[in-house]
Amino acid sequence: FEYIGIGSVGILWLLFSARFSNQDGWITGKVLGLLWVIPTLTVLMAFTNEWHWLLWSSITPGAPGGTDFLMYHHGPWFWVIVSYSYVTLFAGSFLLIRSIAKYPRLYRKQTAPLMLGVAIPWIANIIYVSGNSPIPGMDLSPFSFTIVGFIYLWSVFRTRLFEILPIARDLLIENITEGVIVLDTMNRVIDLNPAARRFLCV
Repeated sequence: FEYIGIGSVGILWLLFSARFSNQDGWITGKVLGLLWVIPTLTVLMAFTNEWHWLLWSSITPGAPGGTDFLMYHHGPWFWVIVSYSYVTLFAGSFLLIRSIAKYPRLYRKQTAPLMLGVAIPWIANIIYVSGNSPIPGMDLSPFSFTIVGFIYLWSVFRTRLFEILPIARDLLIENITEGVIVLDTMNRVIDLNPAARRFLCV
């Protein structure tokens, strides 16, 4: 059942990043179907692994006197799903990074905790996959999601994460014909739409 989450997290991050940054024009039913092929095959392989040993080739107990964790020896398909997850995580992160230059500082403040939230489990998983876990056989990724939860909780209240989305700015401010200039409490210009730029010749 763990592989349901393992196979899904990269795709869900990619879809979320595309929606959040308003770069989701490529998301169609056909694309979604193709994205879920490898995760679906992975879940099927996890339930039938004893027939083919493609996901994990063997399971051995931990070293005597060491940990009680079982040591999973990875098969070839494990590296397929890991590579696929990393590619989709990178693609989603790329969309968010690209949107940082496009949107004003408010959205950059929202994007920073999102990037941190995806980096922590990613690093934890790299440590496990590379065999450098401080506790042999233990995947730190599930524990890292606890830290991510606190980061996102803080972000919801501190940076008002998800309250104001870039898509709303594009649909409303960017496309109206009237000029819109946004000032902060110090009367400094922090954002203006294309109509205002044309009026001010900026």
